[in-house]
Amino acid sequence: MGRVSIKHVAALAGTSPATVSKVLNNAANSGIPESTAQRVRWAASKLQYVPLATARSLRSRRTGTIGVILHDLSPHAASIVLAIEQAAAERGMFTVLALHKDSSELESQALLMGLRGQVDGLVVLPARHNNNQRLYDLLRRQGVPFVFVDRYVPGYDADYVGVQNEVAAYRLTRLLINQGCRTIRAIFGASGNTAL
Repeated sequence: MGRVSIKHVAALAGTSPATVSKVLNNAANSGIPESTAQRVRWAASKLQYVPLATARSLRSRRTGTIGVILHDLSPHAASIVLAIEQAAAERGMFTVLALHKDSSELESQALLMGLRGQVDGLVVLPARHNNNQRLYDLLRRQGVPFVFVDRYVPGYDADYVGVQNEVAAYRLTRLLINQGCRTIRAIFGASGNTAL
């Protein structure tokens, strides 16, 4: 039979596709008799009907998806993805991941997810040499929320979630000095993350 559609459910339930849609979407004040609603739910269950996300997106103008744009999948970046995934799942949402490898051009292609309406919002770890401010402005004008994570674009006013590096470095240095250390070195990796 191929993919089960709303028409298949309607045929089995002996009703119209519009009625099936109203029942399965819990439309308020639909005036559909409970006996009809029960037949529709039974038919949907029997046929194992799964609504198309794209059809629901057209109605609600929401995808239930958050775009996550990162530079790579280092352990640090993976921990960011896992935290976003967990927060999204708690709200019944999904995430889609795009990697830009610190290329401003690849990042701009990933930002198009938001401009094309493929996601409801974006979490962006921007490329190091970023020239996508025009796209960020366009996202704002179209009402697509985005937030920078772990890195921001200097001089660009946007929400940002990250570590207070100077405060963390100060506290760590004070801790080491209090423990008697007199020579303290910091090692910076190629990605710019600090390791001690």
